[in-house]
Amino acid sequence: MKIASGLAAAAMLTIGFARAARADQVVQVPVDALLNARAVTTLTGGRLVPWTVGIDGNGLADGYMTAAASKFHNDPATLKTLPDDGRFLADARHPDVLLHFSNDADAASQQTHYVRGAGTFTFAIPAGTYSKMFLFVTSSEGSSALKITMTYSDAMDVVNLRMPSPDEAKSLDLGPGTPVILVARTAYAVGNRPVELCDTTIAADRYELLYDISAQ
Repeated sequence: MKIASGLAAAAMLTIGFARAARADQVVQVPVDALLNARAVTTLTGGRLVPWTVGIDGNGLADGYMTAAASKFHNDPATLKTLPDDGRFLADARHPDVLLHFSNDADAASQQTHYVRGAGTFTFAIPAGTYSKMFLFVTSSEGSSALKITMTYSDAMDVVNLRMPSPDEAKSLDLGPGTPVILVARTAYAVGNRPVELCDTTIAADRYELLYDISAQ
């Protein structure tokens, strides 16, 4: 899988990419080799271990904090924090997901993949049949355009997320600030010969992309 980001300023891509082979099975895809920054202050070994690359100011300002770290720091109880163990329980939008930060992790461990400006990164998906895939991303200082390329045995999807043009917003009856998803699918016949191209533009707040593919 290849992901390109064209960002207004900077973005932190916190990757908790999972696949569900069955309704009762969720497998997290290993992306540890991509991690290059700490965006979350943790309470580790009884002391605060601060973030090293923030989510604002080109990475120089405003990181996240776990709940325990925030309490230790005597922050107001109303401050929004992250789970101490990095786990986000399943809800209607995603399965149970464990991200790469925790108060129990090593103080030098990396938590996120940081992209400043425009950048591209790629990671392999273990072979299997996937029903859904999830990528967790946070952006700062303006909107960020993401381009996701998924290559599998008999087709390739290129997925772009961006703000709509005026005509798209009108034709799709979009509310203010609602992005669109653009999907370009190329299907291949034997011998890697392209036989079909389909371009689709949909409202991001109304549709969920569901893939049932066999990764190679």
